[in-house]
Amino acid sequence: MLYAGFPKRKFLPPKIPEIMKNENEFRDLLDNLSVGVLKQGPDTAIRYSNQAALNMLGLTKEQIIGKSSLDPAWNVFHEDGSAFPGNTHPVPVAIASLQPVKDVVMGVYRPANKDRIWLLVNALPYFDEAGKLDYVICTFSDITRQKNIEIQLQENEKAIRKSKRLYKFTARINNLILHEKDPAVIYSESCKIAVDTGGFLFAWIGVPDENTMRIRPETWWGNDASYLECYPNPSIQNIPEGRGPTGRAFREGKHYYCNDIANDPAMAPWKEEALKREYRSSIALPFLQNGQVVAVLTLYGAEPDIFKIEQEKLLVRAAENISFALNTIALEKERKITDCKLRKITQAVEQATLSVIIMDADGIIEYSNPAYTTLTGYSSEEITGKNILLFNPMHDNELTYTEIEEHLKKHQQWKGILANHKKNGELFWESLVISKVCDDKGNMTNMIAIKEDITRRKLTEAALEEKTKFVTNILESSLDIISVLDKSGNRVYLSQSAEQILGYSMHKLMQTSIFELIPEDEKELVTHAIHQKGHIQNLIHRIICKDGRLKYFSWSSRWDPESEYRYSIGKDITYQMEEMKEKERLKIEAEHKIKKAVFEGEENEKLFLSLELHDNISQMLSAARMFLGMYLKKGNTQHLEESMQLLEQSIKETRNLSHSIALPKLKEIGLKDSVQLLLNHYNEAATIRFTLTAHYLEIDLPYDLEINIYRIIQEQVNNIVKHSQAKTATISINEMNRKLTIEITDDGIGFNPAEKGYSIGLMNMKTRVNLFYGKMDIQSQPLQGCKLSIEFFLDQDF
Repeated sequence: MLYAGFPKRKFLPPKIPEIMKNENEFRDLLDNLSVGVLKQGPDTAIRYSNQAALNMLGLTKEQIIGKSSLDPAWNVFHEDGSAFPGNTHPVPVAIASLQPVKDVVMGVYRPANKDRIWLLVNALPYFDEAGKLDYVICTFSDITRQKNIEIQLQENEKAIRKSKRLYKFTARINNLILHEKDPAVIYSESCKIAVDTGGFLFAWIGVPDENTMRIRPETWWGNDASYLECYPNPSIQNIPEGRGPTGRAFREGKHYYCNDIANDPAMAPWKEEALKREYRSSIALPFLQNGQVVAVLTLYGAEPDIFKIEQEKLLVRAAENISFALNTIALEKERKITDCKLRKITQAVEQATLSVIIMDADGIIEYSNPAYTTLTGYSSEEITGKNILLFNPMHDNELTYTEIEEHLKKHQQWKGILANHKKNGELFWESLVISKVCDDKGNMTNMIAIKEDITRRKLTEAALEEKTKFVTNILESSLDIISVLDKSGNRVYLSQSAEQILGYSMHKLMQTSIFELIPEDEKELVTHAIHQKGHIQNLIHRIICKDGRLKYFSWSSRWDPESEYRYSIGKDITYQMEEMKEKERLKIEAEHKIKKAVFEGEENEKLFLSLELHDNISQMLSAARMFLGMYLKKGNTQHLEESMQLLEQSIKETRNLSHSIALPKLKEIGLKDSVQLLLNHYNEAATIRFTLTAHYLEIDLPYDLEINIYRIIQEQVNNIVKHSQAKTATISINEMNRKLTIEITDDGIGFNPAEKGYSIGLMNMKTRVNLFYGKMDIQSQPLQGCKLSIEFFLDQDF
């Protein structure tokens, strides 16, 4: 049997060992080999398989015998993962080339095991004595473990390269924050380092915008910054636009990453534009300052699944370092501000006019300012390191300081006034404030005492107290109310006379605001007056007494700008006000009676004049007309005819004047019929159509009221005829609930009451209405007619 050794050259096979002459023994040998062995015919069909081959391929003898290398069921692939067609397998190649095929690496998927195995395959063709291909022996070894190690090494090498970039990135970030103190520069340079050194495609830093509730880009670097303009900025709220890595990192204060932008639902709002720019993965790293997120760094990688544990840790550590730097910068800024404030405070304490002493928790003096030396005569060197009690020698101060110590255990501060002695023995009074200083655990570490020399004030107060007693005795004996108010209107002092006059207890009066005892309609007046920083003379208002009465008071007061107090004296003028009101009432009543008498006199005069016109003048004119008529029959002269016409006109005008002056038989026929007669007269003579409606017949109206209503209607009807150019007019007289309403409406040209004002006729009507305590209103606009409304309240005492 021959085999192909080298191209175009045939060699006799080595002599077959004795063991191979016995086929059964030979197969037993093959079955015990760890190398897979297949015998395949010229058609690539498998004729024999040893047990190792079956185990490696995950098949049974029944499944493999007869199976060809060209069978599409084989799932075989190259090292790079590409497909491995059947005609390129080692056995078909050996058959086609009649040459051995050696050391071919093949990946095989095993359906039964649902895994893949890597094989190192050799194919050796064998020939018969005639030199014709007889079969091919295919041998293969399982190199899966070695292959996996190789793949892992490749991945490790790739990861090492990435890690090196990230280590360089971290090193440059650390160098940046070590030297740079401006957060804005740290932000911009961090983005550049992430792209240029870290190998990321794009980097940007966003800061929160409280107005838009979005993360606003602050700085960026890398491939295509237009990505940030394609969509609204990430939201800081828990909505779809805020559930990507950037939004979540801001809300939760920890990093978030997406290792597969193409398939991560959280990246759906940004997926399309990200993939266009070949962004395949993303990580968001928050920067924290005092525990609050102040910015978020977002990075984009060109490959999916790049954020492994080690890379993740390096990036997080870099972000933490930046956060630490930001905190350090902020603390340094605060320290400088604090130092500046401390220098100012120190200078202020040194130059203060008040004495300042700093003690430890046991009262040992650590510091005193120059003002203390000026006040007491003790130098700083004399008192430093000594107990404060040594410099407060008053016999009762030791007890006081014991009380102070107990007080400060429960409170932050103690205030009081103590008597003390200066170094030369001189007595003085001091206003003392002692505050405690505590550590973080609340333990008192120091006490700060601030002293003010109030000796002069104490002497002044003592003298003032004597004067106050004297003045108080005088004030308390006054029959007027004497009050002192602060700038808010609260009582500081109130004389005892207020109790007797108003009826309230002194406690109630001092606890009650002055505005609570003033009627609502006068509060604005009093509030305005009190808040004026000036003197007040004769401010009159009422006060509600305890028994509900309203008393009038006249106030005079003076504002003291220094104390910001208002000193007031209030005199009870209720009697005078009531007497004045009574006089005013009597005066109005007298005027009312006079007006009523005048109108009654006018009516009587009009009646007399009407009778004279009717009985005398009218009759004489009628007689003259009769005689002239007789002359006309005889002579028929022209002048007599003209005289007749003048007489006829005079008689008519006299009759009209008589009718307008004289009242109809008002007492006999009533107001309604009298008004109707008046309207009938105008309906006959004028082009305006007057209509009357009256609903009040169930009540009796006073005769003088009926006269006035008639005259008012007569006056307005005359106005309508003379001025309105109306076509229709309506007069209505109605009564409801003892209220009599008269409305006179026309559809004429109208007028503007504000411009025209009140004519003599309107003034006459207004006077008549007021005479009976009524109300009159005129509503009119140009080209919109006129409406006169009058109301009388029949329960009034007319």
